Amino acid sequence: MHQKIWKKFFDPRYLTATLIVLVLVRGLFMIKDYLPEADPTSFLSPVFDRLDFLNIEDVSLDAIFAMRNKEFSDPRIVVLNIGEVNPAPDGKIAMALYLLQEMGAKAIGVDVFFDRLHFEQFPPERRYEIDALKQALADTRNVVLATGFDERTRKLVIDIDQDIKRRVRNYGYANLVIDDDEVVRRFAPFRIIEGRKIPALPVAMALLYDSALARPYLEGPERTDIIYYTGTYQEFQIADIDDFIEHPEYYADWLDGSLVLVGFVNERGLIYLDDTHKTPMGKKTVVGSQYGTRIGVEGPDMAGVLIHANILNMILEGKSIYAVPWYVDWLILFFITYLSMVLYKTIRSKTRTMTSSAALVGLVLVTEAVLFFFLPIIAFFYLDIKISYHLLGTGVFFFIPAYIGANKLHFSIDKRRAIRRFRSCPEIPLKPFILSYSDDEPLPGYTATVHASLYMLHYALSYEWARQAHSGTIPWREMRFARLDEWKKRLPTVQTVCSNHFRDSHEYFYPFLDGKKVQHLRDAYMKEHFLAARTERFNAYVYEEEWELIRPHCWRMFCDDFSEYMKINVKAVEPNTGSRVQSEPVHDNTTRPDAFEGISNVVFIQERNEIPAGPLGVHVPCKIHQQKEYFFFAGLIHKQELLDPLPAYFGETVACEPVLPKAVLAWFKDHFPDFYPDGMSGSR
Repeated sequence: MHQKIWKKFFDPRYLTATLIVLVLVRGLFMIKDYLPEADPTSFLSPVFDRLDFLNIEDVSLDAIFAMRNKEFSDPRIVVLNIGEVNPAPDGKIAMALYLLQEMGAKAIGVDVFFDRLHFEQFPPERRYEIDALKQALADTRNVVLATGFDERTRKLVIDIDQDIKRRVRNYGYANLVIDDDEVVRRFAPFRIIEGRKIPALPVAMALLYDSALARPYLEGPERTDIIYYTGTYQEFQIADIDDFIEHPEYYADWLDGSLVLVGFVNERGLIYLDDTHKTPMGKKTVVGSQYGTRIGVEGPDMAGVLIHANILNMILEGKSIYAVPWYVDWLILFFITYLSMVLYKTIRSKTRTMTSSAALVGLVLVTEAVLFFFLPIIAFFYLDIKISYHLLGTGVFFFIPAYIGANKLHFSIDKRRAIRRFRSCPEIPLKPFILSYSDDEPLPGYTATVHASLYMLHYALSYEWARQAHSGTIPWREMRFARLDEWKKRLPTVQTVCSNHFRDSHEYFYPFLDGKKVQHLRDAYMKEHFLAARTERFNAYVYEEEWELIRPHCWRMFCDDFSEYMKINVKAVEPNTGSRVQSEPVHDNTTRPDAFEGISNVVFIQERNEIPAGPLGVHVPCKIHQQKEYFFFAGLIHKQELLDPLPAYFGETVACEPVLPKAVLAWFKDHFPDFYPDGMSGSR
């Protein structure tokens, strides 16, 4: 039981195919990450645009946020909308600071840059507001001012007024992490700026409110965390600064023990472009151009102060989105892809018709797409875990082609291994095989014939060996364990066969079946019983997988005795001695001395149907090439029901046909009187 499970789930081909998927996915993203952006007029622009579109990780994160139900924010968070931005109402801010402190606000974050440029914008008649603001900042102990820095140089770029610098102790940078598509999805809890660890504005407020809440965000190396968006201005408690100053009593319940963010809020559609950004909460759109299609956020939808409010909310609520490490993403992709290979192979081997094969390919692709789509969503909705969409999504496109490539690779490796084993292990005797063509048993004839085409060298050697051993040209016992180089010396055509490795065997085999017009071996008839679809009329996926299905049969036929593999009663017919039943399998090292004595006079037949099935090989002129070539016997074939059977041969090409000597035709007539009661009526 355990061995069956092991063989079913642990196959080198699955591992190879999975690794191919990982390499292809990694290669695709390396191209996207490292190739320079092409000029819009360049012929490379469509390629780069589509590579960018494949990176669906961020877009999918936006979609997940859009599908989630918006939540009300923590009641401790209040946003005070200053309403004006150029210049800011410093006098009103000063009055609001006194009121907020008096009404019990625990932390006040001001998302306004009080630098030289800010104060230069004030008209002379409002200069008094500057002095009032500076005094209010000095008197308010729990205020946090916004600052900013240059990400590249890590230098502060907001020159805070010197009077304010001397009076205010707490600062937090207001920089936002903006992705390439201009969407704010992440934030940096802290940055090392000019040698000092400076927290982000929301983290600095949380640190002032409760250091235990902020401590996890200030530990470890620099990083970016995904923002757990709660909502827009509709989900936060927002007070207008004018209304608050005139009627502070209305907001008493909000402000006791609160954390207040002071800044501009773009409510009722008002947009302040300098501090309004795209977020995952914005409206989604599809942007098309002559170079490609992108999915993204339609336009700026959230003020910077509300983004800080969402960050502050996730800190207070202890909500966070855990982005699994990169190696976990790759492990998930590995295991899901591996299991997909196992499932696909298991179902694939059960199909019998072209329709079922096509349906299977479509079903598996749809299932994989659904699985890869919903797995990250489920992880996000129920566990707040972010699994990489772009890895799983891209893996869907590659797993079937990778599976096909792995099968072809292993098929080639096994073929080379078989030939190498034949060359290096002379103790393995060459044995003839049975070609059994029967309506009710398509598998034996099909796999045996495919085996003959794949291992033409071994087939030719075994038959020619048998022929020469019987004729006395080569002593049987001397050549029984001969190496390949010995065969090359004695048979010039073997050298040609050995050097002809470039030919793909399936390019030869299927046209042979079609050209011979053998009803029992016709492509459509055989695949109707065993395989999935006609090679010529279906896609490359099915085409290659059919060979993968046959490969293990061919390998066993090469290494083991055919009668043991087939599990059928086989008898050897010898014209001079009658028939005897071969009751024991013939193994590699236990072949009886007389088992194949006089082998060319022995024709193996399947006991129930009495169908002749080789072996015989001839070295005769080819009708096409007009020179001697090697042909090996495929079997006696009834082309038409009322005509006598004719011997069919495999040659160097599909069109090759042997000019059979009269002695060969007479041999068939003499040895198969039951099939030729009136003598040979046709020739080839």
